[in-house]
Amino acid sequence: MLSALDPRDGKPWDVYLDPAKLSNLAGRKWAAQTLAYIVPEVLSKPASIYVGIRGEWENVADDCWLCYVGFPAFAYYSSTDGPQPPREDEVFLVFLTSERRIYTWRWEKRDPLDDRNPKDCVTRFVRKVWGGP
Repeated sequence: MLSALDPRDGKPWDVYLDPAKLSNLAGRKWAAQTLAYIVPEVLSKPASIYVGIRGEWENVADDCWLCYVGFPAFAYYSSTDGPQPPREDEVFLVFLTSERRIYTWRWEKRDPLDDRNPKDCVTRFVRKVWGGP
């Protein structure tokens, strides 16, 4: 269980990680470090949160699914041993199901029209529920 910002009122709420996801981290130190340090940071202090991930992007069609967007101060990449500065053209995303279960997280390109958001955010999400314009 991890704590995340509730987009309805800005207070903390619990989100869950499927234990099967932990077994996927075996032998991938950078992935475990990302889960341990970056995922909690983005969940608790997101720059923005989107609701309604459109099906063509994530193979889901649920208006309740959430995407937390953040700009961590550092990143872990598979080719390095420790924390590195994040790539300037990337943003970090954490995806949750309607049951508040984390199902994936990753770095993605920033939107060229608004670098505070992931690429194609206008077409891939139904609406922003937390954060600036």
